[in-house]
Amino acid sequence: MFDFIFTEEKNIFKFAKKFKEYWSLHSKSISTPSFLIFGKKDSPSCIVFSKNDYEIASIVKLFKVGASIDQVCICIDGNINTEKRDSSFSILFYNDNSFDGKCFNYKCDSDYKITWNDESLINLENKNSWLLIQSIIKSKPEDQDDFAFLKEIGFSEERQYLHNIRSVYSFISSKYDLFIIDLISAKHPDWCDASTKMKKLCKHLLIKKSISEECFLQLLETIPLLGTIKFIDNVTTIVNENIKNCDINVIINPEHFAENLQRKIFDFNYDLYKSDFSSW
Repeated sequence: MFDFIFTEEKNIFKFAKKFKEYWSLHSKSISTPSFLIFGKKDSPSCIVFSKNDYEIASIVKLFKVGASIDQVCICIDGNINTEKRDSSFSILFYNDNSFDGKCFNYKCDSDYKITWNDESLINLENKNSWLLIQSIIKSKPEDQDDFAFLKEIGFSEERQYLHNIRSVYSFISSKYDLFIIDLISAKHPDWCDASTKMKKLCKHLLIKKSISEECFLQLLETIPLLGTIKFIDNVTTIVNENIKNCDINVIINPEHFAENLQRKIFDFNYDLYKSDFSSW
């Protein structure tokens, strides 16, 4: 559900603060792990959590080289300038060969709702800021001949970016201990073979008798809604209506089932060229 909530916010500082609010509220934690926001052309593509801050430089490099991202936002709970975790939230932002950094003070109440207070500029010459800036390297030059060829076979620059970044997701997931929130794939169901994956998954569930024939046919009718909130709502309704003829050990909760179904359909680890995508 993250993609539906945050992709409309264009200001990167507001975006990062809104995500921190969401994380604290739902994790019931005042602090937020360090996270990275990667994007291109002023549009966030994903949020990446790494358990090890020392890996940030390597992760940034892989996204720059592998997907040619031009937007990097490093978010740290604490004050980069003072190195204190004193209810401050630091954001270091790179976009179009320029850097900007801000630190926001906040308070968190007993219900984990955040109230933002004063903000200040981050000293970009500060040691910690400088080390992070050095981790944001320039992308390799783009080969225009490659783009011309891709366009000729029907692959726009935007589509090639989607495939590249999904490959980077898969690679870094196997290399590092991190958590990725994909904000881009659900915008392009056709480019992710979403309808084919939907049919394969539902067919698998039907064969296992996890869902009924009627439920199966109704679920296939939701394919045009893939990547939208309406998909979640419609699948939830369909499963609720057919729950008596479905395996409750698999379904458990209709809304959770709907969210899990869409998540699996857009999961970068289960692209069709990597797997026959037969397991639930």
